[in-house]
Amino acid sequence: HDEHLFIIVHQTFELWFKQILFELDWVRDTMISLIRTPNGPIAVPFVGQDPKTLEAHQILRLSAFRIKRADKIMRTAIVGFEAIETMEPIDFLEFRNFLSPASGFQS
Repeated sequence: HDEHLFIIVHQTFELWFKQILFELDWVRDTMISLIRTPNGPIAVPFVGQDPKTLEAHQILRLSAFRIKRADKIMRTAIVGFEAIETMEPIDFLEFRNFLSPASGFQS
């Protein structure tokens, strides 16, 4: 049970962090584009849709939304640590050798 919990929680963290990076990369890239064209609308591509032209204030509002989303995801991920805290270090050591040679770095 402990090994299964450990694997599930860590895979979930990886997915949450991937989404956080996705959100923040969009904000960064969009802000860079906005800085390069400060006097007018810019084309911002949306996944699965044709590019839309947005005004600067719309971009800022959407960027703030994405930053808030990343914050909520991080808060959700942090709660996941509570599940891992139910394991004692000795519980982890019981299955750690079976995970070899895998490591967090390889994930």
